[in-house]
Amino acid sequence: MDKLNIAIADDNAKVLQLLDKIVSSDEELNVVGKAGNGEDLYDIIKKQEPDVVLLDLVMPKVDGLTVMERVNKDQEIRKHPAFIVITAVGQDLTLGKLLQGDIIGEIRTKIHYLMQN
Repeated sequence: MDKLNIAIADDNAKVLQLLDKIVSSDEELNVVGKAGNGEDLYDIIKKQEPDVVLLDLVMPKVDGLTVMERVNKDQEIRKHPAFIVITAVGQDLTLGKLLQGDIIGEIRTKIHYLMQN
């Protein structure tokens, strides 16, 4: 069976490192790119064609929602990934916007917990 290709995006370097460590520990998953902002992630998606993207919503340059919109509208991208949103944002408005899109799931992170472990 082929490995599932994963891209990870979070502007917090420690969270990005933690997610990379978790994903890389699974033999069936392959990290194909990591980004600290939405602009870099968009380039990774176009070039690496991941199956799944772990995506923070609040990032510099281009936010996570905008990345998803761009990817879904981009006719040149042959393989549109599934998005799993990882966010510390707890606003219902943001969750409502997510539910309108093609989102697999949302993981609300508690940054202080992640940083301590």
